[in-house]
Amino acid sequence: MPPDIALTPALPTDNDLPRLGRHLRNLAYAVPLVRLAIERNTVARPGLFDGVDLHYAAMALIVFLMERRTTDLGAQRNDIIDYMSQVIAAMRPGLSGDDARLGGELVLEALSNRSEQHQAFRCDLFEPGIGLVPHAFRLINVAPVDDGRVLYTATNEAILLHLAMLDIDPAVAQRAEEMMLEYLVKSGRFKESLDLAERARKRSIQYQQFIRTRIFEARRSPESVRWTRDVVPELKAATSHVLERQSQERAILDAVFANKEHADEKSLPLLGALQHLVEDCQSRHSALHQELMTAHDQFLELHAEVFRPRRSLARHDLEGECLSMLLAQPILRLGQKADELTGLLSAPRVDRLLCLTALFEQLIQPEKLGAEGGMIGDDEYEDLAPPPDHFPATTLARVETYLSTLFASAPRITIDEVLIQAEADGLDLRERRCAAFLMLQAYHPDENLFGGDVHIDGRFNLGFAQGSRFVFRREVNHEL
Repeated sequence: MPPDIALTPALPTDNDLPRLGRHLRNLAYAVPLVRLAIERNTVARPGLFDGVDLHYAAMALIVFLMERRTTDLGAQRNDIIDYMSQVIAAMRPGLSGDDARLGGELVLEALSNRSEQHQAFRCDLFEPGIGLVPHAFRLINVAPVDDGRVLYTATNEAILLHLAMLDIDPAVAQRAEEMMLEYLVKSGRFKESLDLAERARKRSIQYQQFIRTRIFEARRSPESVRWTRDVVPELKAATSHVLERQSQERAILDAVFANKEHADEKSLPLLGALQHLVEDCQSRHSALHQELMTAHDQFLELHAEVFRPRRSLARHDLEGECLSMLLAQPILRLGQKADELTGLLSAPRVDRLLCLTALFEQLIQPEKLGAEGGMIGDDEYEDLAPPPDHFPATTLARVETYLSTLFASAPRITIDEVLIQAEADGLDLRERRCAAFLMLQAYHPDENLFGGDVHIDGRFNLGFAQGSRFVFRREVNHEL
């Protein structure tokens, strides 16, 4: 163990890590699109894609291939390039026809992995308990059909990438997912139910955050919100939605309990995990329902606080009241309280604060006024000398030679034995300090100037140097 290094805390176990395999796979499908946008000046000549949103172009290509599949087995290369040239020309009207076709062709090649001979895209994804798992996918398939044509089609991964980007209202998505979850549980598809239940749990967190944000915005500025017109309808809709979700979750739990009665050893753990996720959603919706019930009263209290008159503060007459009372006190008592009384009767003092804007403005001025009002010249600045070395080069060379000779004659020697021997050989204090630094530096293999092995065995203290007790060993060649 390296010297004076604290131990690191225990790492989380695999059970503590979230299961994100499906999320990572969906995220990996977007990597070719992101890489195309980042390397826009590498895959094409610089400036060709200026003003062109390559993310839009790539998604438009996927949509085109999806639509073409409804009328044909796929799309031919010329049809794709014709369409993509129109998309790119719409984003950059001044582009010539040839450059627009070239841009469309480059987008097609990037998504079909033309640079790797149309092979699948590959990446490694982490799975808790397993490690890095290789994953391969395609966004566009290129294959011949029976009539001899070579057609391009969008893969399921490309379609999933497009659908995953759709932004759905949290309430609508939550309602749809819970209906699907109930169907899967009743159908006995427990593994798929578990994945969907985890997604429903995340959706409940999203909806909870959405409602809390709306309530917080109303509370933050109650005087600018028309509660009855703006907020009450949203709260009623949210309350109705939460009650509906709780009813749906009870139905799901009933289906889980019904399946538990005749579940086998393989299905029982899945049902237990599914029950835990649905109950977590229930607790979140119960807490959110309580917040919705109290939101009206809290808003009324904040609204009344806005219009409540502020309490006026009584101000004392210093001369008429305070000074006359002080003058009636004994001198000795006034002297004991002199500092406090002076602070109370003095005018308030505002502490000066550093104005960074003014400071930066002064620093960037090209010229400064000198102490006598003149301009400061270059000759008035002094060069900042670097700090001197702790040990001169001659001392370092002499000590290094001494240590190399000593280590060559001793198969095993410790740092304190070296320093004691150096004192006996006439090295002064500075040279022995230099020797200590060189030996401490030799603990790192890349900084070891003397070769051999270095390990720690306790500590040493010689007054001028102390620390971990290094043991230096060198291999001895016994061959004749």
